[in-house]
Amino acid sequence: MSVKFFGQFLALEGVVDDEQLRNAVELTKSRNMLLGELAVEDELITTEQTLQINREQLNRDLPFGQIAVDLGLLTQEQVESLLVKQNEIRLRLGEACVQLGYFDDVTARKLLEKFHEEQALYNFQNATLPENIAKNRTANFVLNFLPRIAMRVSRIHVKIVPTPVEENIEPNIASIALEGPEGLRIGLGSSGEYAGQLLKGMHLIMAGEEASEEETQEDVQNVLGSFLDIIAGNCLVCMASMGLNLKINPPVLGGRIKEGVHYSLVTTSGNATLTLAPF
Repeated sequence: MSVKFFGQFLALEGVVDDEQLRNAVELTKSRNMLLGELAVEDELITTEQTLQINREQLNRDLPFGQIAVDLGLLTQEQVESLLVKQNEIRLRLGEACVQLGYFDDVTARKLLEKFHEEQALYNFQNATLPENIAKNRTANFVLNFLPRIAMRVSRIHVKIVPTPVEENIEPNIASIALEGPEGLRIGLGSSGEYAGQLLKGMHLIMAGEEASEEETQEDVQNVLGSFLDIIAGNCLVCMASMGLNLKINPPVLGGRIKEGVHYSLVTTSGNATLTLAPF
């Protein structure tokens, strides 16, 4: 057994083949909508305003709806109505497989129960962290924040494997350091696919349009550095609220952190490894 997503679990269980899994994933993508997309569809805000909120989310670890209310773009009542609508139309992967006739409701429930039971063993919240970062609040923030910001930036699902690996072997790497009490150096190694998805997401948020083919080929280490800068900025704000005053050093492109703790990231787009080391 290992850390995996529900789609991988279904394929390994042999209840769907690769083509059926792709069909089910595409069906969920066609049905599920982001809160901002629903707000634009209902003509409550504009597409540019959704991007404004998305950009604000890079600096503030808050849900889309809360930032929209803070900026005066939506009311709390409108957000609650949109959340109800979003939940009503949401189509989960198992439900999509049922709709496509791959298995029935009873089988879907049994598979989901088995999946959750198996994956409970790999819940990072239950992991025993190495002594040098176990009580480091900066490290704990990064471990909890990275999956959220990866989803917000580029719709990449990420799970952190709780058992450390020996080294960061990914071909592209960048790092950033937070200096001060409970300081931390954060390294991110990545395949080209993972970095490319980050680039596409950040380009859409910042420029309001899809990245061109040429732009997606730019130095992926720069992309990783920019992504780490977002993580560090949010970490700075969070730690300041706890009375820890940290300073962010500029991202470093290339160069591996050999003395840190390395965690594999299971993602829906490529491979990545996170490295944490006290600084």
